[in-house]
This record gives sequence, C-alpha cells and structure tokens, in this order.
Amino acid sequence: MAESDHNAFLGRMRQIETLVQQIEQCADPATRAAAQTLAASMLELHGAAFEQLIGCVRQRSDGRQLLDSFAGDELIGSVLLLHELHPWSVERRVERAVESLNSVLGRRGGSIELIAVSSQQIHVRAITGPGGGCQSTGNTTGELIESVLRDKAPEIESIRIDGLDGGQANHSFVQLTVDQTNGSMVLQPGSEL
Repeated sequence: MAESDHNAFLGRMRQIETLVQQIEQCADPATRAAAQTLAASMLELHGAAFEQLIGCVRQRSDGRQLLDSFAGDELIGSVLLLHELHPWSVERRVERAVESLNSVLGRRGGSIELIAVSSQQIHVRAITGPGGGCQSTGNTTGELIESVLRDKAPEIESIRIDGLDGGQANHSFVQLTVDQTNGSMVLQPGSEL
C-alpha cells in the first residue's frame, strides 16, 4: 500500500473510532441502540458478502494465488481479519509481521527474532541497535513491535518481548467486539482495561 493510501486508511480508522466513541456516549439509549444495531448489521452484511467472495475465489484454479494476494494487501487483509476470514494462519501472519519489523528495525541497527507463537501469546526477542539500551528507545521499539504484531494477529491475547532494556515485557490487550445480537460493544472474556 502506498504511503498516501496507508495514511488515508489510518484516517478512516481514526474516524470510525471517533464515531464509535460518540455513539457509546450518546445520552439517548434508543438512539445508541439503533446506531449499534445498524453498525452490527452492516458488519454482518459485509462479512457475509466477503465470505461468499472468498468461497468463489477458492473454487478458481488460481484461487490460492488470489487469496495470497488479498491476504498480503494491508487494507484487504485487515478487513478479512475483521470478519475472521483471513486465509493465512496466525503463524504465517506473525512471520510476515516479523519480516516487516526487521526491515524497519534493520535501518536502526536492530532486529527481532520470533521465539514462539501459540493461540494465546506471541514471544519475540528484540535486538536493539546502537542506543537501543536507552529506556525511551526501548519503549518506542516495544510499542512499534506491539502495534505491528497486534495489527496482524488481533486474536492473540498477549505479546512477550524479551531484550528491551535487558528485560522482558508482557503486553495484554483489550479485545472489543460487536455483539451480533444487539450491536453492543463488549470486552472479550479475560480482557482488562
């Protein structure tokens, strides 16, 4: 995705987040419920359409190649993740994220090594470059690693990062989903604020 497309995508995502917050803060419960139901219905409709589209693509002789192309596209891949239709395993998505992080961190003289991926946790080791022992650099690197891995594997509950400032950090996430029955936003079990 070109940088201008990426920035436009991020702008749309911020706008959606702002609108969701406004809906959640709406004083009128009937209006809030209607807006949440509308959002859930739209997500359900789009999810069903994407599921049908993926089914059609799988039937083609070049379906695997097309699905890989879709999965590798930042915008399409993120929408497929949203609807739990991403064709790549969590392991493959994490491996690709680590490759991407290594290209960014390599410019700073650092790297990241994937230790393990489970259904619950991603475990990585960060190797920082010159100045990497600095607390602020470690925090920035950790935030970058966390952000990229969370974007590519939102179903993972925590990320363990070894090697930042000589220690390790565990990052847990709040996972928010839309309840399809009533459109309300709910925290997943085990999530924390």
